Amino acid sequence: MSSTTPRSTMVWPPPLPGRVRWAWLLGTRGRGWRLTSLLRLLDGRMQPTSVVASVGSGPGFDAARLARRTTVRGIRWILVDPQRGMWSDPRGVDRIARAPLRAARLQGDAADLPLRSGSVDVVLSIGALCCMSDAAVPRAVAETVRVLKPGGYLAFGVPRRRGASDEARWTSAGLVRRASLRSGRALFQKPL
Repeated sequence: MSSTTPRSTMVWPPPLPGRVRWAWLLGTRGRGWRLTSLLRLLDGRMQPTSVVASVGSGPGFDAARLARRTTVRGIRWILVDPQRGMWSDPRGVDRIARAPLRAARLQGDAADLPLRSGSVDVVLSIGALCCMSDAAVPRAVAETVRVLKPGGYLAFGVPRRRGASDEARWTSAGLVRRASLRSGRALFQKPL
């Protein structure tokens, strides 16, 4: 774990719903439907010992939806967000998950993740890159690759207009695309 104070590379003001007061939009039904199709790509890929980190987690709706759809128990959940205020109502996450999501909540930035190298089996990066300054995105990609275990997965989502360029960043960093729903919504894997 990093002991330094997290710096934020978020674009300020961040695009909606990156602001704490608009975070509830991350839990809307329409977004949930699109998110479920992406999370389905992780079916059968997690084990009871898996560590799942949601980077740029906001209140944790993405991790909560994944927790709700998996039958695997014993997974360790980690939410990472630069804005501590995102977790001011942890019951909001619990309502989406329909059960308490027992997750470690770490204040940190995607460009300087407070996680050990090779410690994470699955990274959720859903909309994180589009809330960052363009200069910080390459570092965020490198940090994600650093924390992934060999054979680990990245579930990635950004708006379609960014899809091709951001997907190219992941493949340039050494990840292999395993599945794609459309430009900007894909599953990548770190080679063994």
